[in-house]
Amino acid sequence: MLLFVFICLLLFHTSAGVQIYAIRHGQAEHNLDPRNGWRIPDPSLTALGRSQAQSIGTKLRAKFDNGEVKIFCSPLRRTIQTAMEAFPGHTLHLRESLQETADVPSDRGSSIQKLRHEFGSIIDTSHLSLDWETKPKEGRKEKFLNVELPEIETELRSLSVVGVLVVHHGVMREWLGADFKNGEARLYEVHQHTMEVTEINRVLP
Repeated sequence: MLLFVFICLLLFHTSAGVQIYAIRHGQAEHNLDPRNGWRIPDPSLTALGRSQAQSIGTKLRAKFDNGEVKIFCSPLRRTIQTAMEAFPGHTLHLRESLQETADVPSDRGSSIQKLRHEFGSIIDTSHLSLDWETKPKEGRKEKFLNVELPEIETELRSLSVVGVLVVHHGVMREWLGADFKNGEARLYEVHQHTMEVTEINRVLP
């Protein structure tokens, strides 16, 4: 089975396709000021955001009986921090297709060098382009669905994991067809052949 941070998506194989838990990152500094928050470079979580992330972890760890999970995450600071708070001690596999798309300071990530310096060995940057933080974001959805999701599925078939956690952002509303609050989680199924997405239920809050 598979499990993904807005968000995080937790992926599971079914006969029809893959089920994903889509989880938006917890509240971050830029969320406190809708008018000027975009000026904050790669903002961190607030105290509330960390608490929201911890609640996500508590809920999902109980759901999966503390089984092994594999975590795929946007490379932005707030999503990395959400995943770290939710699932401490797990390696985070960063995927640039999960990042925000706006070309403003709050949605631009940090360089690989800065990420490694801040988060150390907890993050896996091997799938990031060297200039990922300045690379155009067009085709992000298509890259995830057509390239990265199949790669994730292939990789997980050879592993005995309970689930995969994917962390990304509110911008995924264009794909999932719903607005997410900070720290909100919903369960979806991605159909194997059509790649259509069907919401099953809301998990948190």
